[in-house]
Formats: sequence, structure tokens, C-alpha cells
Amino acid sequence: NSDIEIEDDILKISKTAQPSPSDLKRYKLWLEQKYRSPYTGQIIPLNKLFTAEYEIEHIIPQSRYFDDSFSNKVICEAAVNSLKGNKLSFEFIKDPVFQTVEIGFGRTVSILKPDEYEDFVKKHYANNRGKRNKLLLEEIPEKMIERQMNDTRYISKYISGVLSNIVRVEDGSDEGVNSKNIVPGNGKITTQLKQDWG
Repeated sequence: NSDIEIEDDILKISKTAQPSPSDLKRYKLWLEQKYRSPYTGQIIPLNKLFTAEYEIEHIIPQSRYFDDSFSNKVICEAAVNSLKGNKLSFEFIKDPVFQTVEIGFGRTVSILKPDEYEDFVKKHYANNRGKRNKLLLEEIPEKMIERQMNDTRYISKYISGVLSNIVRVEDGSDEGVNSKNIVPGNGKITTQLKQDWG
């Protein structure tokens, strides 16, 4: 796209209804990435940015480490996102199984080679160290997992206290820190529910 075409597309979008928060997020990611998919290096046309052909993708998958921040997101081809699945971004890039992707309408794109991907990331995220580091992670550091475990424990304890005040039996037989009506579960239950519910 030339700069004039991009300006025309922006003008069209600005004349439509108020953009949604999701649309704004897509647009900001698109600008940050200099209009390219970080996994293929292909241009993301503005007129396709808000279609199902492109998706917001988590660099570190939420199933492995919950981080829904802007610094853990990029925009890429929906087919690439689907193929990447539960892998870290760099893990996906380094997997020799993934070299080309069918992106629909008979079009196939190549996945960047590891050295091309590193160059892309270092060039496009030079001013965003947090996102650059996430894009180049080969495994989730123990410290990050430990911090998330501590956060989860703290949140669980806090919520248990809040809920106890709501469901406590008023007859004086329920005087512990947590109400006897609160039954804590553990991670195995959550894991099982995630598997059952997909």
C-alpha cells in the first residue's frame, strides 16, 4: 500500500461508526508492527486488518502464562495464529515443521526463518524492550511462573476472605478466617475443567 492508499483507508474508517476497543487495539498493533505480520513479514493491508483474516495473537499463550497485556500481543494472519497454537512465538518460528501456511483463497505464505524473525523483532521492537524480549523467549522463565503462582495464591486468599463475609453463617458457629461454606479447590480441578470445556 502507498501512503496515499493508507490515508484513504484511514479516512474511510474514520467516517464509519465509532471504532470498538478491539478495533483500536488492532490498529495500534498494526502501527507498532509497521504494517507487517511478525511471523511471515508479509504486509497486513489496512482494508483487511479488521476482517477475520487477521487476529490478535498472544506471544506467550494464555494457557501457559496468563498475560493479557498489550506487550503480549501482536496481530497476524488467523491461519498462522491457529498453526502456532500453544507455542511461544520463537518456539513456533524455530519449529522446522512450520515453513509455509495456507492462508485462504489459494494463498500460501512462508514463515520467517529464525534469523529473519530475529532481525524483524530487533528492528521493529527496538523501542519496546518488553515486547521484544517476549517475542524472543525460547521458554518461560521460572521467575515469571513463580511470580504468577504467588499472585494466584494472594488473589485466592483475598477472594476467599471477601466471599467468607458474604456466606458466613450468622449463628456463631462459623468463626474461622474463612467461612465453612467456602471450600477451596486446587489447580487440578481447573486443569480438568479446561480440558472438559476445551
